[in-house]
Amino acid sequence: MTTQVTMAEGGRYVEVVQVGKLSKREIKGAREDSLPFFDCRDRALVDYRQADLSGLSLLDLDILAADFKHDVPKCQRMAIIRRIEKDESLYCHLRNVCVINGVITQLFTDVSAARLWLLKD
Repeated sequence: MTTQVTMAEGGRYVEVVQVGKLSKREIKGAREDSLPFFDCRDRALVDYRQADLSGLSLLDLDILAADFKHDVPKCQRMAIIRRIEKDESLYCHLRNVCVINGVITQLFTDVSAARLWLLKD
């Protein structure tokens, strides 16, 4: 599993790309690594198109989504990109729990659409 964290769109949001089979520990580690990028930013694009979430249960996703606001308190808006052929129900569940916990979150399969949505005020 690899994680790449960068600034995107001239520093307007944090972009996190995760590749490979993900575990709770690896996701939490990526959050910790991304914290310095959120000093002056409140938006994130999380790209899971090359990630494998099959090792995570619904309970794992609940905990990860519920903890997101605590782990990354400055993030207010998040775009999650998934592959089209992947089962959307896990991603919908993840989005719903993030929203319940105070992070405006949308799912996308198109990177351009996700970026446009993130840049809207």
